[in-house]
Amino acid sequence: MVGDQRPVFDWRWLVVGYCALILFQLFPSYALFGMRRTPVSAMTGIYLIWMGIGVAIVGGYIGSRSKGYPMLESLSIAVLYMLTVFGIYRGSGKALLRFVPSLPLKLMYLLLFFSLCAVGVVIGKIARIRREKKASLQT
Repeated sequence: MVGDQRPVFDWRWLVVGYCALILFQLFPSYALFGMRRTPVSAMTGIYLIWMGIGVAIVGGYIGSRSKGYPMLESLSIAVLYMLTVFGIYRGSGKALLRFVPSLPLKLMYLLLFFSLCAVGVVIGKIARIRREKKASLQT
C-alpha cells in the first residue's frame, strides 16, 4: 500500500468473523438443535432468529474494530455463513427452509440477514467513533 491508504476489504476480518460464527454459533447450534425431538419446521424459525442475531453481533464487532470498510466485510461474512449453513442442512437431508414454500420468502430471509448485519455494523461503527472521540478528548 502506498502512504496513508486503508484497504477497502480486509481479508483478516472475513476470516475472524467467519470463524467466530462457526465457533460460537454453528457448533452450539448443533449441540442445542441437533438433540431435539420436535419437527424441523417448528425449530426452523427459532434457528433463523438465532442465526440473524449472531450475524448482527459479529457485524457489530467488526464495525467497531475494523479500520477499513466494515460493511463489505460483514456482508461477505453473512453470505458465506448462510451458504455454509444452508449447504450443511441440504447435504444432511434436512430441509432448513422446507416450511417456506416460495423463493421470494427465502430471498426475504436473505435480505433480513443483510439488514441485521448492516444494523450491527452501523451500531459498531457509531460505538467506535464515540470511543475514539472520547479518547481524543481525554488526551
